[in-house]
Amino acid sequence: MPAADTVLTGARVRTLDPGRPEARAVAVLGGEILAVGDEADVREWRGPATEVLDLGGATLTPGLTDAHSHPVWGIEMATGADLSAVRDLDQLRTALRTAPRLGGWVLGHGLDHNAFGGRPVDKALVEEALAGAPAFLRLYDGHSALASGAALDAAGITGPRTFDQRSEIVCDPDGRPTGHLVEHAAMALVGALAPKPSAAERRARLTALLGEMAATGLTGAHVMDLGDGDVPALLAGVEYDGDLPLRLNLAPWCM
Repeated sequence: MPAADTVLTGARVRTLDPGRPEARAVAVLGGEILAVGDEADVREWRGPATEVLDLGGATLTPGLTDAHSHPVWGIEMATGADLSAVRDLDQLRTALRTAPRLGGWVLGHGLDHNAFGGRPVDKALVEEALAGAPAFLRLYDGHSALASGAALDAAGITGPRTFDQRSEIVCDPDGRPTGHLVEHAAMALVGALAPKPSAAERRARLTALLGEMAATGLTGAHVMDLGDGDVPALLAGVEYDGDLPLRLNLAPWCM
């Protein structure tokens, strides 16, 4: 019988087995669990090279899997000023006045619709604070954004359009775009023009993010980012630098 690589003892093991919901020790070999039970149950799996770790009463649980995640797309979505703490228009205007300019653009994310105080989301409410800069501000739902007049001009958006997807360029009663872009096809018209993180920055940020996900107890994630063509290469680069900290199942966008 092969010896375990690692034996964990002194733990409160949550087994998720209704017949035996708790245990005290676990034996592991080659990344697979050999035995779960009391310390006597795993003693026979010890060998001369087995690492025995006493967890001192810590709780040990099966790894968690995130069923719907966007770690790669999220890097782009979280570029620019974090507007998640903005609660009203005055705070929004102040944040935009002081936001860094990235390639001349103002980028932001996490903006709550409620910051507009019940008014329609409209570029006219923030244009003064932007001083003519093109801006692309993602709203917190991830499915809509606010573009400034300069950004709409750069994208050639002058009125409503018809999309194959259920997307919309929101316009006022006179047919003029308000800057509110709903769903991905409409957002992409402006988002494609906005500055993007460099390849090196994306790789570094993704490495850090995956590590942070693992630190919360995640051991796997279903990633809904395969629609971005360079995702496999980006993940391969992260894995080349060091092991991926969690298992990833990639799913394509089907729009």
